[in-house]
Amino acid sequence: MHNPKQLDLFDYSYNEPKTTELKIAEYLEPETKLEKATFIQRGIAFFIDIVIIETLMSSIWSILKPSFVFLTTSFISSDKLENAQIIFLVLTEAFLFLWYFSTLTVLYGFTLGKFVTNIRVIGANYNQANIKSSILRHLPCFMVFVLFLGFSFSTLKPLFYLTSYFMLIDFFLPLFRKDKKTLHDLFSKTIVIKSKCSH
Repeated sequence: MHNPKQLDLFDYSYNEPKTTELKIAEYLEPETKLEKATFIQRGIAFFIDIVIIETLMSSIWSILKPSFVFLTTSFISSDKLENAQIIFLVLTEAFLFLWYFSTLTVLYGFTLGKFVTNIRVIGANYNQANIKSSILRHLPCFMVFVLFLGFSFSTLKPLFYLTSYFMLIDFFLPLFRKDKKTLHDLFSKTIVIKSKCSH
């Protein structure tokens, strides 16, 4: 008798391969089903990643600052130099944020923070996240991050608070959803699961 829990990969009579790919988890034994990452795991991972990004940004700025000041003072007045530095820092940190999260997610399925907390990002079909899903996952965060940093230095405080609230909603949303997904999980159709991270 055929065991419905077993997936026969050599059964060519099955004519819906796309459906099979999406329903692989249905054939797994209960103890091997994918377990969603907890809110605490994701929070710790994100904190570690932000510390890493800020450390990288500080190192980059300490190297580039003398050259930046030297080049900009030749065509920017001293009273506008501070604004130029702020714009440069905001854009550089935002692109560093996008590069760090997107690249590591595509290559390995996890960032350094996720590696420490043993969680990873996978696609909706239970395969490793591809370039498209990684960009869709992190581009909205990148845009909000740019606005957040930009408004933090401006006098447009209501917009700063608005972006702050959006980031908080996205961060805490898994606490109120059974599938434990954030807004960027839903937008990119990705899942964050518990998994021992190794390449």
